[in-house]
Amino acid sequence: MARRHPTDTHGNGLAGRPCTIQRASRVLRRQTAFRFRFQAARITEEMSWPVLVVIVLLLLLAIAAKLKQSGSLSAALPYSRKQALFSPAERSFLGVLEQSIGNHYRVFGKVRIADVIEAKRGLNRADWQRAFNRINAKHFDFVLCDKDELAVVCVIELNDKSHQKRDRQQRDAFVMELCRAVGLPFLQVQTTRAYSVQELRTNILAVTQLRLEPSLSPRDLSGETPVRS
Repeated sequence: MARRHPTDTHGNGLAGRPCTIQRASRVLRRQTAFRFRFQAARITEEMSWPVLVVIVLLLLLAIAAKLKQSGSLSAALPYSRKQALFSPAERSFLGVLEQSIGNHYRVFGKVRIADVIEAKRGLNRADWQRAFNRINAKHFDFVLCDKDELAVVCVIELNDKSHQKRDRQQRDAFVMELCRAVGLPFLQVQTTRAYSVQELRTNILAVTQLRLEPSLSPRDLSGETPVRS
């Protein structure tokens, strides 16, 4: 005899109700999870715009700060580059000077005095600093050096009209006395429209007693080189 499923008071089968409840529970969980993910995605999307705006603002602020810093640095360094190391008159004299010396010597221009002459050792700190300060901001126009050792053998100053000023004359007198005190040959040359190679050689020999081998022929040495303006 077939076994009958139990029924409720309304005649509905009770055996199938647990499966129905389980399926409904799974559907409810899926719907809840879907709804949660949808809301989370919506919240994330809504929040992404403010976050993106904040990031962009931070980047703009960083760029503005960098530009401001660069502008401040440029304002703090009010300098410009010079076109040449020597003036036209200095450059022309340098060419004549190089022709006047032999192959055993080299010429350097705008050499800091402190790189050639130093304050004596053994001075107390205050005296040494005072002596150094007197030469620190000054330079020689040209120095003549031994080609191999690069030892300075002569200082040459090119004097233009600016050296007629009182402060320049005081400076020139100090530099001349300084070179005399340390035993460094010193030669002053007045600027002119043209220089004689031979005359300049003679003047250098007079203060240095060096052996200057001519780099030009005797005929070339007798000529004059004009100053380029």
